[in-house]
Amino acid sequence: MTTSNLGRKILSWVLPHRTEGLCLGLGILMLATVAGWTYQNPLTDNSVVPSGWLAQPNDAAIREGLALVPDDTYLVTTNAYAPHLAYRRQLRILMYDPTFDWSAETIFLNLKDLRWPMNCEIYHRYLESATHLGFGALFYKDGVLVIQKGAGDAEQLRNLVDNWLACD
Repeated sequence: MTTSNLGRKILSWVLPHRTEGLCLGLGILMLATVAGWTYQNPLTDNSVVPSGWLAQPNDAAIREGLALVPDDTYLVTTNAYAPHLAYRRQLRILMYDPTFDWSAETIFLNLKDLRWPMNCEIYHRYLESATHLGFGALFYKDGVLVIQKGAGDAEQLRNLVDNWLACD
């Protein structure tokens, strides 16, 4: 009963002052937005943005690897590279389910990129599964790896998995 009485009291005050409250609320919202963007603008002030969100140290290798991913295959990659590879026939983001996808034909990974809930052990287990399914390395440079089923250098991929350097 107390809650409904309190609700009635609040509504009896709010309803007649609806327009003034709306204008006041919008004014405060606009002021807070301008103040927030003036104080710390994440689009221009890079000290606000975590360094991992900016260009990766192996950016040149990433660009090279992205260019080598075939257009017509079922691709598995991580969250950071999915937008760059989104026009593929089928795309799976590894971040949401790190179990191996048996339908995968191509895998693009940046072993140095640990921004998302990924870690070296997940990468290692994923690549270990890929070696047993006939994947080979199409590209491996500065931590960027493109592997494809039935193509590439299977021995290079096997060596990478066997001599795992923990994403160094």
